[in-house]
Amino acid sequence: MSHAWRGACLTEVRIDHPTAAAVVACVCLAGPAAAENLLAGRAPIRAAGVLHPERLVDGVLAPGGAAWNGADAAELDPAAVVDWDLGAVQPIAGVCLQADNNDQYLISTSLDGVSWRPLWSSGTRDEPGLQTRLALLSARARWVRLTAGEGDGRFSVAELELHSSAPGLLVAQLTRWTPSDRLGVTWGLGVLAAGAALLAARRWPRAAAAALAALGGTLAWQTLEARAGVTPEQLAWLRACLAALALLAVLAGLGRGSPRWPRLGVLGFCAVGAALCFGNLARPQFHDAGRGQPTFLHLYDMRTYYPMAKYLDELGYDGVYAASAAAVAEDRGLRAIGAGELRDLRTQELTTVLDVSSHLDEVRARFTAERWAAFTADLRYFRDGMGERGFLGSMSDHGGNATPVWFTLAALLFRWTPASDAALWLAVCLDVALLLAAFLALGRAFGAEAALVSLTVFGATDFYLFGSNWFGAGLRHDWLALWCLGVAALKLERFRLGGALLAWSALIRAFPALSLLLVLVPPAWAAAGEVLRTRRLDRRAFAVRHANSLQVLRGAAVASAALLLVSSAAFGPGAWLAWFKKVSMLNAANHVNNLAVKTHVTQTPLQWALVAVAVTALVVLAARKRPPHEAAVLGVLLLPVVFNPANYYLHVVCLVAVLGRPRGAGVVPWVALLGMCAASYFTISGDLDRHFRLDTWVLLGGLGVVLAAALLGDLARRLRAAGDAATTAGGPGQRPVATGCV
Repeated sequence: MSHAWRGACLTEVRIDHPTAAAVVACVCLAGPAAAENLLAGRAPIRAAGVLHPERLVDGVLAPGGAAWNGADAAELDPAAVVDWDLGAVQPIAGVCLQADNNDQYLISTSLDGVSWRPLWSSGTRDEPGLQTRLALLSARARWVRLTAGEGDGRFSVAELELHSSAPGLLVAQLTRWTPSDRLGVTWGLGVLAAGAALLAARRWPRAAAAALAALGGTLAWQTLEARAGVTPEQLAWLRACLAALALLAVLAGLGRGSPRWPRLGVLGFCAVGAALCFGNLARPQFHDAGRGQPTFLHLYDMRTYYPMAKYLDELGYDGVYAASAAAVAEDRGLRAIGAGELRDLRTQELTTVLDVSSHLDEVRARFTAERWAAFTADLRYFRDGMGERGFLGSMSDHGGNATPVWFTLAALLFRWTPASDAALWLAVCLDVALLLAAFLALGRAFGAEAALVSLTVFGATDFYLFGSNWFGAGLRHDWLALWCLGVAALKLERFRLGGALLAWSALIRAFPALSLLLVLVPPAWAAAGEVLRTRRLDRRAFAVRHANSLQVLRGAAVASAALLLVSSAAFGPGAWLAWFKKVSMLNAANHVNNLAVKTHVTQTPLQWALVAVAVTALVVLAARKRPPHEAAVLGVLLLPVVFNPANYYLHVVCLVAVLGRPRGAGVVPWVALLGMCAASYFTISGDLDRHFRLDTWVLLGGLGVVLAAALLGDLARRLRAAGDAATTAGGPGQRPVATGCV
């Protein structure tokens, strides 16, 4: 945008959320705001090169992201000119323009109808389709002109409004994410009312409890009534409201005299609601093409993991798509699918079926005739369920990247049965059972409030937002459940069991190895300090002082050895080398749905390394004197920093909630995590790259607050300890003596 154009625009604000169009229409067109729209219903005095010019000022905003040439839009030629006469000189304080995303639109004004001066340029948007732009301006004019600027030659405008005062646009900006549908408004008002009831619970606990029960029933009934038609945007709003409500319950418990049960009831409501949101309100979100009906089963995901678990000996980590293409080619011929896209899992590069036809033959040759017949029969189940087009389209994904340990256990489920709904449902139910056991274990170990906050965070995050929420994919969260169970075992002082569970989790998805490494920090820090002070290490005394951490390591070592031996016996040691090569390629590449420093903060290797080292040093500093379970949890903070994880792995941040306490500064982790979930709602965008980039910053912000609280808490304890020592040294009635510890 040129300086001339930029100078006339005081403030420009973006409308990215899908509900924004309705909000702007309500605020800018209804009531008093309608009178402020200087162009409302005003016919242009000139409309050259415009198809349906009446649509420009008819007061109708299209749904955000609608087609550029839809029924609500007026199409413009590149040389189109549209002029309006306002009848008299009018102040112009704001503009609302809804137009095609990838074009620039120019507004000019005139006082005499002869000489024109630029007023504002719209700029472009990353999101596709019709997108709304708002701007606050400061100008006076009688004549107004709309023209097309730079773009792709296909210009369209659905609505143009000029406002004589700014409040309408300001309110639209402040409320741009607020839904206007009945369910959304009910939930928004319900959260506010529940907050008031929680405050009143200190003085009128019974009345407040009754009010909260009534509110919960109303919200549940309204959601159940509207459940069938709830959109993804509405579901995101429900998650944000549940996180905000849980946050209010946490804050309500800070003061003295706050009864526990109303607060616990609200947290329970939020936890159950968030879990249902994770399950898409118990609605199927996929489609079975063969049966022509919805299904809960995530066939897209399991079409890779099921055959790999059952045929890993033949497929390895590089052959699932090649073998899939070979199976389809047997039925339809190679030339029929040769131009289709396929990811070569040997290099992770996209190519075509025809270009890697020799690889198809090589993978096919790994099978015996009997095993190939079984493989093609199993694949037929997925081809029928996904449809041929969906099945072939899935071959551009990145293939299965679970470890041989996961495939060893999954093979026990899948090896003896043909691919079927029953086989996949068995894996899904096992996944749900493991998650349920994990949150029950957290409740036993850390208390009901911590477990309920953790479950709320698990379900209220939108980090998985990538076309599905992953419910219906079998054994997708076993590693997360084992991570939670391991931390719970450490808290319950079952140290060897905790170490074994953490090792098992790490040998499924690698990430939990961070917790095992952080468990080593306290004993390693103490040993280093002793060596620096005394030049020697008393091993016997060290083993006594850090017996708990050493038991964790023993449990981890035994479990790791057993699992490595079993998986190597099942698939051969080479499977581990193939897995390591595969995940190394994935971790090095940046994908749109990665939530990580490496993808969305800096892509410069040196900068990433410096950030990773600095954050790791801070986490080590926070963990150095922590008990094993707290040190293990702090390892979660490093996940998006040192690794490059896909979005759905970030559910594990729910585990950080166990660091919280219901009183005082202990609520900081809960506030940070629940605030993170609520803030994620404002990252929703039609542009997935932008969404995941913003979500990464929201995630890092929440985890950063937790880390800062841990470090400041340690500093506060040291200061208190120094003060107590000084008071003791001074004796009763004496002034504290400076000790030099601070």
